[in-house]
Amino acid sequence: MRNRKIAIFAADFGMNTNPNLMALFAALQQEGAVLDFYGSANPGGQSPDTVLKDKINIYRFPYYLHLDDSSVKALGRSLKQSISFEHRSAWQRMRAQSYDLVIGIDDLGLLAAQVIAQKSQCKLVFLSYEILFSDEITSQAERRLKRKAIAASATSALVIVQDPIRARNLVKENKLSPDIPTIHLPVSPAGGKVYDSENQYLREKFNISAEKKVVLHSGSFAEWTAAPELVSALPALQEDVVVVVHTRWNAKVRSNPFIERIQQMNLPNVVLSLDALNECEYEEMVASADVGLVLYRQSEISENIREIGFASGKFASYSRASLPVITWNHEFYRNLFTTYQCGVDVENLSDISSAVREISYQYGQYSSESARLFSEKLDFNLQWPSIKAAFNQLMDKGSIETAYPSSRQYIPV
Repeated sequence: MRNRKIAIFAADFGMNTNPNLMALFAALQQEGAVLDFYGSANPGGQSPDTVLKDKINIYRFPYYLHLDDSSVKALGRSLKQSISFEHRSAWQRMRAQSYDLVIGIDDLGLLAAQVIAQKSQCKLVFLSYEILFSDEITSQAERRLKRKAIAASATSALVIVQDPIRARNLVKENKLSPDIPTIHLPVSPAGGKVYDSENQYLREKFNISAEKKVVLHSGSFAEWTAAPELVSALPALQEDVVVVVHTRWNAKVRSNPFIERIQQMNLPNVVLSLDALNECEYEEMVASADVGLVLYRQSEISENIREIGFASGKFASYSRASLPVITWNHEFYRNLFTTYQCGVDVENLSDISSAVREISYQYGQYSSESARLFSEKLDFNLQWPSIKAAFNQLMDKGSIETAYPSSRQYIPV
């Protein structure tokens, strides 16, 4: 793989907010690949630079479209015509390059990647993080994009998706041929250094007493991550529990109505962490908490969220740090906890304190089970040998000879 040129396309994608993508970049870079990332390492200046910024060539994504009714005409034209003027320099640079492998992330990234893969006469890899389901589409713009993405995904030589359930959904939704190999790759970091038990990052930064249990909510803080319900439940916290809310983006740059509501409530045992962190700082913060919150609305209209499973980066990051977790009325995690006793699924978010108390009684057991889950199911390094072999085969032979699990087969966790 040394000196092989690989291009990765992701529209308006914050690369260092996805632990899986960062692990993939690091692994490819360590193998000596030359990486061109077409996207945004730091959308809108809302997160700090990745620690890999000097080892990856980062360029602006060639186009960006808001999927609303005003985009219909743009999506109706050819891909090149839909590229806005300000992104033409990136497009021109791409057309001047020749790659050994091209990776498209989600639908918009896949469309751009397909064009460049055809030009370079190399193989296309479809890396799916978000699934847009046809029966949930409400605008003509999204329908046009979906049709284009389905056609593009059919030209993929390899599909990477988080788990068997999401693989089954993606195959059905995009009508993918069972002949296209599929690798299951959770949205998870690679195993390695984890800060030790003496790590006091959150307690020291926010002056939290050692007698209190620190419960961390990190990542997106919006309706689909149950922000309204969590905010409403915060007054019910017991005195020995402190909830830290850390947002995915810099809340000082991007306003958030739920953050503003917490600020107005001014509760003594709720802390807001508003400074965006790079991936190393984030890992240190996570490892300093006692329990992690993994909250997704099961009433959420999007099946992509209802069946998020191993596509939750925060869940994997908590597991890597051996943190027990609390989930909210989520079938996937509730079933998972019967095999790995690493968390508690509550029916009501007002029960967070009682869940923390339950975990505290057997904290060592919950923590060790979380570590076991990571080592057995989530660690990026578990799947990297298969991904590396597949990439090498695609670049050297143009096809994959290794047999991978069928994405049509449902395999319970």
